[in-house]
Amino acid sequence: MLDATPGCIHVTIAEARRVKPQLGLRVHRSAWTSESVHPGRTPTRTRIEHSVLDHLVTADEECVVDVLTRATQRRLTTAPRLEDTLAGRTRHPHRSLINDVLADVEQGVHSPLERRFLRDVEHAHGLPCGLRNRGEASATGTKHHDVRYRGWSTVVELDGRIAHPVEQAFRDLRRDKMAALSGDTVLRFGWRDVVGRPCEVAAQLTAALQGRGWPGTPRPCSDTCELRTAA
Repeated sequence: MLDATPGCIHVTIAEARRVKPQLGLRVHRSAWTSESVHPGRTPTRTRIEHSVLDHLVTADEECVVDVLTRATQRRLTTAPRLEDTLAGRTRHPHRSLINDVLADVEQGVHSPLERRFLRDVEHAHGLPCGLRNRGEASATGTKHHDVRYRGWSTVVELDGRIAHPVEQAFRDLRRDKMAALSGDTVLRFGWRDVVGRPCEVAAQLTAALQGRGWPGTPRPCSDTCELRTAA
């Protein structure tokens, strides 16, 4: 699940055991419940859901979002499995945030950037909620768009650090051209846009949607929101 090799390996042992300290290992003692141990993996290890939640105990908020979306996007586990495992724990310092992120994952969110777009652009400004990461059949095979506003022929592509590396920029441009040829308006935003200028992104998306017939009115998120000053 983690792309970078961890600097420390975490090993869990039975409460009654004692072992000598070893460089590169961090030892945890546990009562060893059968629910947490994977039944078929060797060497014996905890199930992915328990491993994820254990890892997040000491994580910051950005890491919580990154790990949860990474684990589910790579199909290592699912949001319902993580929710069930979390519900079985009496305490977790990030319980509320984890439940919020998993609720977004069930709407189709696959990355931290997609979550920020959903929360800070769509929800914060009263914009319609698009379809996320849905496969669509085409003459050249199945294609996926980060966010599609199907009723208004508008597509948003989000250039995250993981999903859209620089070396794949040509592929992204080709996909944008194909979408435009099929009649879609394509907007592409990166981290700097969504995180640094969410109100400006909302204003641009509003213009695209209204230009394609969206009858709604966006909601400024603050007195200084780009949507309020534009109005």
